[in-house]
Amino acid sequence: MRKKLSVLLLFIFFTINITSCYSNNNTWVKNTIQKIYASQNNDGGYKESFFVQNRELSSTYYFLEICSLMDFPLDNDFKEKTQNWILSTQNEDGYFGDEQQYGRQIQNTYFAVLSLKKIGYKFDEKQIQEITSHFEQLKKTNKLYYELSPEKEPFLNYFVLESAKALKSEEKFKDVNTAFKNMCTQSTSIDPLTKLFFLNYFKESIEIDEELHQQIINEMKQNKYSFIQELWFLSFLEDDNLNKNIKSTLLKYFNLDGGFSAMIENSSSDRETFYALQTLKRLNYKMPVLRKNMIKNFVFAHMNAQGGFNKPFTSPSTPQATYKSLNILTKLGYEVNNRDNVETYLKRNLQALMQSSDYHPLVMLNTLKALQLLNKDENLISTVKELDQKLYKEFINNTYQNLEEKLSHSFELVLYDISYYVDILLMLGENIPDNLKQKLYNNCEEIIEKYMKSNTIASIVYIYYSVRLLDNINVISRYNTQIDSLAKKILNQELNREDKGDLLICYYAMMIQRYNHTG
Repeated sequence: MRKKLSVLLLFIFFTINITSCYSNNNTWVKNTIQKIYASQNNDGGYKESFFVQNRELSSTYYFLEICSLMDFPLDNDFKEKTQNWILSTQNEDGYFGDEQQYGRQIQNTYFAVLSLKKIGYKFDEKQIQEITSHFEQLKKTNKLYYELSPEKEPFLNYFVLESAKALKSEEKFKDVNTAFKNMCTQSTSIDPLTKLFFLNYFKESIEIDEELHQQIINEMKQNKYSFIQELWFLSFLEDDNLNKNIKSTLLKYFNLDGGFSAMIENSSSDRETFYALQTLKRLNYKMPVLRKNMIKNFVFAHMNAQGGFNKPFTSPSTPQATYKSLNILTKLGYEVNNRDNVETYLKRNLQALMQSSDYHPLVMLNTLKALQLLNKDENLISTVKELDQKLYKEFINNTYQNLEEKLSHSFELVLYDISYYVDILLMLGENIPDNLKQKLYNNCEEIIEKYMKSNTIASIVYIYYSVRLLDNINVISRYNTQIDSLAKKILNQELNREDKGDLLICYYAMMIQRYNHTG
């Protein structure tokens, strides 16, 4: 039974023929699609690692706040899991998170307390005592919170006061409130934007004279905060003309992935999206339904099945990630977001690769495969030729030259690249010359013979690439029967291990049988 189940799982995983195994309402499918959509950058391409799930207290706080700002409901199961996860991060000393740095203890505890409060958790007296006692232990003799300078780290005091408010323990920190208010009103060292925020926090009157106006401009030029956070600070000034400009500026930083970022070409972040939406809400911006749905997808794409939210991804687009994402979307029957942008991204990469005589073959192969998936109703060769006829001919010649040049090296070391070059030529309708086929056959047979003798799990990788290459040039190895026996032996061995078998090795073994015309 275990073997049958393992084979089924392998089939699902490696063919990604998920449509027949899952309905479109399946939670796994929905989460996968949301993650893929959220992994798209503004250039149209996709990022790597959209399945990574590292929960963070900060991301969980920001996303819960965004859900509240946008009225996105969370089901009770997720709330319970998130609650349990956050509570599991509390240390014996009372603070939350695994970072022992003074400021991080305060900040992560703030994120945890406010997140728990947001999902309706009721703190008992013991928990309140543990948290507030730890805060009291961290307090400096001047009743403030800081590591190096109270003027440079004012938000640590804000985090403590807001946590105490959430725990209904304000009385214990009245001395902090007084000391912090005095510092904010009297200090000349706090930067102007931060000071304006805290003057508003303490309901102090604010007058923007010429000197303060210039200080604000100078402060923004220093880029101490993200641009979106600076706009959030300024929104507290309650100036109609200024707020109109803030609103229009913020909307320029709304990204295709459904979030916001300070750099238009960058992928969005939880923090920037939180500040942007908080500012827009303060300015009474009415969010269009389409934009609201994009934000919702961005938020839920980072939801962790075990509770909490993951940190948004910031990696650049790659043809490899773009191909994988398009492949999964196609297999699941979903539409590609911003199709024209994706095509532009892929063609731009394709042209750059074609202009390089020593392009990376795997990058080129993934670019072509992604284009083929995207334009399934169009001829790939025509698409590539349309970019530049002369460049296309040079590119084909370079590919043959690169292949011949690689064959002069140790075949074992360049096997992967050679396999990719052959794939590229075949995708573009090239007929591999017989003399080149013979060289490929001879070298593949040597590799197969060598690794058949070694008879180890690691040998399956080299045999896989060799058999796959032979299949591409329509040749079957003379070791056909032995290869099939080894593949079956290794597959059976991995599937029946007491501990967890190696899925990648199983994949190679299964695919060897397919390419070897025996499976």
